[in-house]
Amino acid sequence: LAFEKASLEGQIEYSKAGIPVISMSMSLSGMSSPVTTCGTIVNINAENLASLTMSQALAPGAPSIYSSESAPIDMTTGVMDYTSHNLPLISAGASQMAKRYGLPSMVANWGIETKNPGIEATFSELMATTLVSTSGSDLISGAGSLDSAKGASLEQVVIDSYLWEDIRSFMRSYEISDSTAVTEVVKAVGHGNTFLRHMHTAKNFKNEIIFRDQKKKSWQATMSTKMTPEAKEIAKRILSEHKVPSLDKSILEKGDRLVDDHVRSIGA
Repeated sequence: LAFEKASLEGQIEYSKAGIPVISMSMSLSGMSSPVTTCGTIVNINAENLASLTMSQALAPGAPSIYSSESAPIDMTTGVMDYTSHNLPLISAGASQMAKRYGLPSMVANWGIETKNPGIEATFSELMATTLVSTSGSDLISGAGSLDSAKGASLEQVVIDSYLWEDIRSFMRSYEISDSTAVTEVVKAVGHGNTFLRHMHTAKNFKNEIIFRDQKKKSWQATMSTKMTPEAKEIAKRILSEHKVPSLDKSILEKGDRLVDDHVRSIGA
C-alpha cells in the first residue's frame, strides 16, 4: 500500500499522454499482504484502485489496465513462490475484480521454475495459466520467463506465446441462432446418415472447428524438447524481419532533455 515517487511521476506523465498504465500489484501473501487469499486480493484491489484514482484525478479518461502478479512467499526462503497453487486462485480473483469495474486486466502470468527453455518447462504450470486465462485475463505477463522469472529466453517467449494462443482458443465465443442450429440441414441429412457429405459441412468447417498444430500437439503430449530449435528459428526471423517505426525526431530530442534534466537533478 505504497507508491514509489519516481514511478508515480512516470505514471502520471504516461496518463497525460494517453498511454495505458498497467498498475501491477505484486502483493506477497504473508509479507506485503495478509497471508489469506482473500486478504491478498483485497490488497491487490486497493493498490489498483489507488493507482486508477491518481491517474484519473490528473488525467480524466486516461486508459488503465488492472493488473496483479501476486503469490505467497516461500516460507522457507522468503522469495515469491511462482509454483504455489494459491497464485492462480489469487489471479482469478483479481480478474473478477477487474471485470466488476469494467477494466481490462493483466493478471495471467508465466513464471517458469525450470532453467532451460522448452515445452516441458511450461507443462507443469500450464494448468495454472489456463485457470487464470479462462477467468478472463486480457493480457499475460512474464512470457519467456525461466528460473522463477530470474531470467528469460527468446525461445521461451515464442513457446509461451504459442501456448497462450492455444489456451485462448478455448475461450472463443460461438453463435447461437437459427442459422447455426441448421435444423434444415438435419432434416436434409436424415436419421442414421452422415453430415460429412453435406455441402454445409464443406462450406463451414474451417470457420467452426479450431485446428491445432498437430506437430506441436504431439510435442506437448510427449514433453519433447524438439520445439526449442524451431522456436529459436522463429525468434531469429522475427528479430531480422520486424521493422519498428521510427519516432519523430522532436520526440527523441524531448526524451533526451528529460533524461539530462533528471541526471542533473540527482547530481550524477
